[in-house]
Amino acid sequence: MENVLTKDLHISPKQELAVCCALIGRSRIVILDEPNAHLDEIARMRSWELITKEKFGRTILITASNPDILEPLGDSVAILAHGELQCVGSPAFVKQMYGKGYRLVCTKGPNCNLESLSDFLRVYIPSIILASEIGNKIVYILDQKYTEIFDELSRDLERNSEFLDITNFSLRRMNLDDIYIKMGSLNPAHENWSRLIDILNGKSIYPEEDDNLKFITPQNVPV
Repeated sequence: MENVLTKDLHISPKQELAVCCALIGRSRIVILDEPNAHLDEIARMRSWELITKEKFGRTILITASNPDILEPLGDSVAILAHGELQCVGSPAFVKQMYGKGYRLVCTKGPNCNLESLSDFLRVYIPSIILASEIGNKIVYILDQKYTEIFDELSRDLERNSEFLDITNFSLRRMNLDDIYIKMGSLNPAHENWSRLIDILNGKSIYPEEDDNLKFITPQNVPV
C-alpha cells in the first residue's frame, strides 16, 4: 500500500488518507465533512479510533447525514434544519430531550395492506403514528407510555405476520438518526410540505433528479 499512488487507491483507503491528511500538523481546528463516507466496516473503526485519539486539545467539527454513525465520537451534537440551529447538546441530552418514544419498523410483503396493519396496531396503541412508508419499509412512532404492552404487541405481531404479510419488524427507542429526521420534517426546505412528503415517500432528495418538483420558490402548503 505504501508504494501505491493516491490516484490509484480504492475509494475506502483514499478516504482514510484524506482523514489522516486533515489531522496532521496538529491543527487546533479541523473540519471533517462526512469522514465515514465510502469506508468499509474495518476502515470505519480505524477512522473512529484515530479521531478519538486525536481530538484531545483540539476542536474537530464533523458533518454527517447519518448522525447515529458519529454518535460515539461526538462530545456535543448540533442539528441544523432550514438553515437554523434546532438543538445542541451532548448525545445523551439530545436523546433525552427530543427522542422520547419508540420506533416500529415493519418490512412489508407484496400483499401487505397498510390500513389493515395500522388498524391491527391501534388495537394495542390507539395513539400510534404512521411516520413514513418508503419502499417496503413502514415506520411507526409509539408513545413510551405503552412500553408495558410492547412484549404482547411483539408476540401478536409475530403470530399474525403471515396474515398481515410483513416479513419482519423491529421495535426500539428513537436514536439520533430518528431525531435528525424528525427535526428536518418539522422544518422542511423552503417550508415546502408537499416536497417533504415526496422525500419521505422515497422520491429523490435532489431537485435536479426529481421530475415531480413543482415549487422552486418558498411555499407554505398545508397538509
